[in-house]
Amino acid sequence: MIEINLLPAGIRTHEGTPPARFAAYMGFLVVLLTVCYYIGKVIKLDIPNVETQIAVHKTDKKKLTDDKAEVEALSAQIDELNRKIADLDDLNLSRVRFARLFDRLTTAVPEGVWFRSFTVGRDASVSRRYPPAGARYAIQMSGFATGPTPADRNHKVTELLSNLEKQFNIPPDTLQPPTPVPEDFGFCKFVGARFERPRVVGTTSPTVPLATLVNADGKPDPKLVTLVNPPKDGLDFSVQFVFDMPSPKNTGN
Repeated sequence: MIEINLLPAGIRTHEGTPPARFAAYMGFLVVLLTVCYYIGKVIKLDIPNVETQIAVHKTDKKKLTDDKAEVEALSAQIDELNRKIADLDDLNLSRVRFARLFDRLTTAVPEGVWFRSFTVGRDASVSRRYPPAGARYAIQMSGFATGPTPADRNHKVTELLSNLEKQFNIPPDTLQPPTPVPEDFGFCKFVGARFERPRVVGTTSPTVPLATLVNADGKPDPKLVTLVNPPKDGLDFSVQFVFDMPSPKNTGN
């Protein structure tokens, strides 16, 4: 049987879901499914991935911390070795190289001159030409010069002083050091020291006590006479030679 709805269109009820409501329901459903998808993705994928990355970063951090501690330990060892090397360098610089010193002294001695005694010790004086350095030493040398005349003997001593100045790189008094004084100015690298000009501190006529020339029997010993008793035409002299060692550079330890 056919039924006819005679109500006006404004109050007439519609069968089924209106299109607008249906569209709203479908849109809500799509949004809900999308939110659920992203929530599930975050819970199932993103959070585990982040936790995995955090675990990896923690492992890397621990490894880097261990590496840092190892590097710091190695750096401390390197610093200690560098300190020891600096100490050895200072010790080497402060060491008087007597073999090289005697080599230059031997080269500086002119013919007809020889040394009788040689002493070296710490010196308390202060250099007027150079800034303060390390340990300061004074060399006392006594020797003998031969020659037919007093002028010739004095010339031998003067020649010795001149040779010493050349052998030990001593600049003349007329050459004033620049300010500040360079480390290599007047420095003898071969010996490792800065020498001041040698000076004669005394000259005497050669005299030899008789007691030094006799042996145990009280008779003159020819060997002692030959060794100690110089020729009559000679001059005894005494020379002082002062030098400074480099100042220690490793002053921080």
